[in-house]
Amino acid sequence: MECRLTMQEKLNDLRKERNLKYAELKKATGISVSTLQRMENDAEVGISYQDIVTIARFYDVSADYLLGFTDNRKYRNIAIDELGLTDDAIEVLKSRKLNNRLVCEILSHPSAKPLFNAMEVYQILVLT
Repeated sequence: MECRLTMQEKLNDLRKERNLKYAELKKATGISVSTLQRMENDAEVGISYQDIVTIARFYDVSADYLLGFTDNRKYRNIAIDELGLTDDAIEVLKSRKLNNRLVCEILSHPSAKPLFNAMEVYQILVLT
């Protein structure tokens, strides 16, 4: 089951991650407090593209992320060669047989590097 955040939830999360009050966000973006509150709380509010661009730039996220076209905050349409994945790995990820969100969480966890280093040692010592 896929659970996607709404724009309102994303905006709320981004503000809370930075421990910002609406007044501080207003000062940084020039968007009124009432508009910022409506953007976070009202799914029916019409948000101008200028405000979306301003907010995206302030939080350093893509407008595609805010609009729900991607769950990635920054990267969209990155060249596959930049990721260094094998063809087999790409096929596994595309198949959705794994929970890709979980794979991403594991890869980005602070303990991932030591885990993968240990797996590499295991592969060298045991599997070869």
